[in-house]
Amino acid sequence: MGENPIRTRRDVLAASGALLTTALAGCGGGGNGNGETTTVRGERIELGAKTEGWVGRVPTSIDGETNPTLRPVVGQTYTVVVENLDGVPHDFVVEDGSGKKIVESETVDSQGDTTSVTFEGTAAMTTYYCSYHPSSMRGDVKPQQS
Repeated sequence: MGENPIRTRRDVLAASGALLTTALAGCGGGGNGNGETTTVRGERIELGAKTEGWVGRVPTSIDGETNPTLRPVVGQTYTVVVENLDGVPHDFVVEDGSGKKIVESETVDSQGDTTSVTFEGTAAMTTYYCSYHPSSMRGDVKPQQS
């Protein structure tokens, strides 16, 4: 029992620094500091589909956002999972700058149903939307170089 319970200043500072570093690591989020969200490499992206707009779900950097900007890394593989939230038909389409469809999912008709599509990020991607509700369910795609 001869140990002294009093800590040195150095011990306290080291422990505090480790705790602060751990706490801040959890606050990193997916933002880039400009109010824009990012999509991390090789991710699963989950979107809720309702006529008023896409609802970001996964990753956490888009959670709760309406028509979030997607930022795939060129050359990385992504799976987008769409869940029908309102019981009307929805699909997921990605276009290039000329309006050519380069990704297209199956349609989901019933509330709670899901569909998914897997694709590789390309520099040509510019927009994603639902072909049934293209004016309200539309978001930007801003590909990132690795």
